[in-house]
Amino acid sequence: MRVHYLFMINLAIADFITGVYLAVLAIQDVRMGDEYYRHAVAWQTGWGCTMAGFFAVFSSELSITAMFFIAFEMAYNTRNAFYGQRLKFSVALCMMAG
Repeated sequence: MRVHYLFMINLAIADFITGVYLAVLAIQDVRMGDEYYRHAVAWQTGWGCTMAGFFAVFSSELSITAMFFIAFEMAYNTRNAFYGQRLKFSVALCMMAG
């Protein structure tokens, strides 16, 4: 697998998690209908809102990180094109894990 694909897969995973977050919000919207005011406190203090918030923050951070590494890899490969150096896959894995 090429390094660029690793970063693109991480970006796709971040987008998928954002979709899960939006699906949770859509399901809750349909369930509550026009009576959100009756369920607001229970929703905001429950585990569903906590998990939805986690998905929202995690997916945004993963997306920002993946886009940064995509830009970094392109700049690195452009800068070192004349020397035949490319970002190694093992280095890219360490970057994404760290």
